Amino acid sequence: MIWDIKTSTAKDREQQIKDLMDEIKIVTTGRDNLYTILYSHENPKLAKDVSVLFDHLCRGSLGDKKQDSASAVHFIEQQIKTYEEKLVAAENTLKEFKRKNIGLLPREGGIILRNWQKQQRVSIRQNWSCGKPKMP
Repeated sequence: MIWDIKTSTAKDREQQIKDLMDEIKIVTTGRDNLYTILYSHENPKLAKDVSVLFDHLCRGSLGDKKQDSASAVHFIEQQIKTYEEKLVAAENTLKEFKRKNIGLLPREGGIILRNWQKQQRVSIRQNWSCGKPKMP
């Protein structure tokens, strides 16, 4: 096939593209997602032009993937920062709640509540045993 960029009709261009596609061989290298693209032609200038085109397309594709990856990493880093801030705010809210309600929470500070309840029971028993039926 001789590549004629000045082909006058769309049909001729389509035929040239089809011929080019038929001459290109893509073989696996045996590794994941790695392929070898083979093209040879009797016209060395045409073979070189096609090789340069492949290189350009591959580099462009890799550049796009790198840019996509960088964007994804930036997005994830922003999400982590946002959730870290939310976590710190929630932890501070919880800490403040516990500080304000220390005697009312079971397990954490519940000892204070149990001691207070025990003192109240003792006081009630003492008042009842002394013949004073009134609550403290």
